[in-house]
Amino acid sequence: MGELQTGREGVLAMLAELKTANIILQKDLLKEHATLIVIPVTEKDIVLPSAATLRQWADEAFKDMGGSKALFPMLGEAAQRGLILSKVTRMAENMIATAGLAEGATSTPEPLFEALEQMDVSERLDRFRKLLACAMPWIDANMAGDFTVVSDQFKCVIGVANAAAFKAKFGAELESCLPTQVGITVSQLEIVETGIRGRAVCYCELAGVPMTVLRGLEGWRTSYRKEGDNDKAPTHTHIDPTQFTHPIAPNTDEMKRLAEDFGEFLQAIMLGILTRHTGRVVPPGQYQFAVEPGDLRRIGNERAIRQNGMPASYAKNITMRIEEKLAALDAVQTAALAALAKYYERGVYAPKLVAQADGSQLPYIGFGSAIAAEVGKRLGESARRKGMAGDELDRTVQALLGRLKEWANVIGDSDSDAYDWEVREPEADGQPRLKYAIKGEMLEAGRLEQLLRPAATPASPATPVFGMAPPPLGGMPPPLVEYQYFLGINGQQQGPFTAQQIVQYVQAGQVVPSTTKVWRAGLPAWLDLVQFPELALLLLSAPPPLTPPPL
Repeated sequence: MGELQTGREGVLAMLAELKTANIILQKDLLKEHATLIVIPVTEKDIVLPSAATLRQWADEAFKDMGGSKALFPMLGEAAQRGLILSKVTRMAENMIATAGLAEGATSTPEPLFEALEQMDVSERLDRFRKLLACAMPWIDANMAGDFTVVSDQFKCVIGVANAAAFKAKFGAELESCLPTQVGITVSQLEIVETGIRGRAVCYCELAGVPMTVLRGLEGWRTSYRKEGDNDKAPTHTHIDPTQFTHPIAPNTDEMKRLAEDFGEFLQAIMLGILTRHTGRVVPPGQYQFAVEPGDLRRIGNERAIRQNGMPASYAKNITMRIEEKLAALDAVQTAALAALAKYYERGVYAPKLVAQADGSQLPYIGFGSAIAAEVGKRLGESARRKGMAGDELDRTVQALLGRLKEWANVIGDSDSDAYDWEVREPEADGQPRLKYAIKGEMLEAGRLEQLLRPAATPASPATPVFGMAPPPLGGMPPPLVEYQYFLGINGQQQGPFTAQQIVQYVQAGQVVPSTTKVWRAGLPAWLDLVQFPELALLLLSAPPPLTPPPL
């Protein structure tokens, strides 16, 4: 019974996935873009077969899978359910196509043919022109000069089902739609068989363009932007162009504007002014802005902001909202944002380690990490202008980083925002590099101070199981937490030390994190220094330890 119930749950999960996929497909079919030209067609209703017939179809689909004994375990895994679903779908397509045959017919009509034949000639020619235009390679070159496209440099392939019949019906019309002004001829158009009913796919390739015919880069930049704003044939024809880096390197003024906009973007996320859209949307990972209470509008994903900056229609309001919130913060709240920026710099956008020829690794500081560092620097300066001393700021940031989840909310799936090639892979624990935003209640007066206020020291603190017991801490701690740490080095206890002293020892090569233990009041036992969250971010920037000279 247990396996039967598990199998039933797996079938229900697969049906739910199928229903979701159908909803997504229907929504996508309502959106026409450069990679999808939708042609409506009148379809004939087909009566749903009986349960016995459906069972026969299922048996036929699964006969090579080993029966229910093999199927039930597969239903428990999402990837295997996808395999089963694809077999069911193919079987249903084939059987329904056969069931829909008219009496005496040997094959069903090709739906693409029917859709095209239902159009008048002028409408059909417009569709063919758009299909070819969207697939054409785009360059800004002098085609009338010393460069002529020849057959071995250009090819255009259209893939359809029943290719021979398609060419007989529509080949002449397609040939009349070729853009002949650049020397493309009928001989360079080929119609090939794909076996995929109801779809025509066009692919074009242009090779061997000499550099001498390309125009100047500045003119190319202008032309590229002009074509990029063309809805009929955009330069980027992928459904999600933000996954690619921009082909045009920005100039100095543009880079400054993009950096400023991205800094505003990060601060808006930290303050909760921008929230991440949780539904399915293309491009994915978009952030949204509440123009008015209840009126949320998408502004694009992180990569779009990096490429183009803040959308002009929302940039001013977002900046104004950021300034209002920052002005209302006290010193400790501003320090919390500085801590969040430091976490973004070293955690979310952890610099990629690049191997050198000698085997050593050097960090590659990406755009996100660099901008987060600049934002953190400005926020730290703001906290000092609001009355927080430099050493107090350092202690506050350190304490808050060690308790991040207590005062900030995680932003789900935000690890996919950054480009993989500039961010270090997740650590050994496999935890994704997610963004955080400060909790709204932590912006209330006194809440962060209450969080940072140390708990009363117990009369008999737990004794670590490493070497001798540390001496009791004397005196009262400062208002903001600054722990005293003990280190275990080669089996010997050293300390107490402050966090900054430990960082200095690591930078000087006197302490090796990978072989050192650490303990402080409140911990039940000694921990490895490299895995201790309170100090991990501070130690990220420390260079490899130096080998001390012999005594």
